[in-house]
Amino acid sequence: MKKTTRIHQQSNSNHIKLYVYNFVLSLHLFSAVLIPFYLEWAGISLQEMLLLQSLFTFFTFLLEIPTGVVADLYGEKKSLVLGGIIGAVGFFVYPLKASFLWFVLGEFLIALSLALRSGANESLLYNSSGSNSKFSEQISRLNSLMMLAMLFGPLIGALLVHWFKPQQIMFLQGITGVLAAIMALLISEPIKENKDQSKVSETTRIWDTLLVGWQFLANQRGMWILALDMAVVAGVAKMMIWLYQARLTDLVAIDWFGYIISVAVLLEIVAMNIYGRVAKIKKWRHELIFWSTVLPAIGFIVTGVSANIWLILLGIWLSIGLGMSRKPFFSVLFNEQISASQRATILSTIAMTSQLVLTLLNPVVGWAADRSVSLTLMWLGALLIVFSLFSRVQIKHQLKIEN
Repeated sequence: MKKTTRIHQQSNSNHIKLYVYNFVLSLHLFSAVLIPFYLEWAGISLQEMLLLQSLFTFFTFLLEIPTGVVADLYGEKKSLVLGGIIGAVGFFVYPLKASFLWFVLGEFLIALSLALRSGANESLLYNSSGSNSKFSEQISRLNSLMMLAMLFGPLIGALLVHWFKPQQIMFLQGITGVLAAIMALLISEPIKENKDQSKVSETTRIWDTLLVGWQFLANQRGMWILALDMAVVAGVAKMMIWLYQARLTDLVAIDWFGYIISVAVLLEIVAMNIYGRVAKIKKWRHELIFWSTVLPAIGFIVTGVSANIWLILLGIWLSIGLGMSRKPFFSVLFNEQISASQRATILSTIAMTSQLVLTLLNPVVGWAADRSVSLTLMWLGALLIVFSLFSRVQIKHQLKIEN
């Protein structure tokens, strides 16, 4: 009885430590100074800046499975500690030298940190939960706290620009990794059964994902359209995070950037909750898919065309807030149509599809933005409108989500 109580207390303690770990790492102070750091301090172009993001996505893709093996061999706790330390080193490296190749090293280290944390994070939380119902509650709470941190991080960054230069704020971001690593050291590693089997499944999962996952999507056109819709809209919407500061550089002071992105994150949180409720009402689903693409598209076009600062801000908030908050809604649709035996593989495939879209989109948008940020915003909006019409027709015919 005493042993059971001790395990229960240890489990609760782990949850709190994991919440703090992820909250600290999600305080994205750097999001308030992206353009000043890259374009002004480092002197690199928008094309190079977005090429770095493509490399980051590519590195994350490559490192996902090898780092999962690390967690299986040495434990999730050690993987989380390494993730915090390596992420800290990545941000410490960034401001040391204004060089594209130096930044590639920084992106690799940050991608390695993310890969070390991603699987280990949820796995440790699940192993500490004891049941699926508790895990469902805890992962929802964890995601909410991470979104809250993403809301406060830019606000803190906006305050820090009064005392620190952009490169110094990047260095300060590294300190969050150190603090997270210290918190991870306090986590208790849960005892896992069938550890050898978990190693095998982790090392072979990449092949299952590549072969079984993409074969499934190829044979299920409706699922393929849904996966593509989620990936394209989220990928295009994410471009606004990199372009809005360039659009506003001559219109607002640098210390406002953090507040602007925080409002977008707040709208994203609200939209996620609305989307979650609408997902339960089948007859409204296809309309939500359509309008959650069209409204961000209008936001892109308004941001590119308008000369009015308030209309530009409205466009930014629509694009990010409504375009990047659709994942939970689509998760409901995916899980309804995937059998339990294939769920992990298919969801991994869909996540990889999103990464592929970003990898291909970033350098194209960067090349175009170097020539005209306004025109780039306009053609991205036009692309979303065309895609929304294509997706609407396909989804309505291929998926009977109204019944």
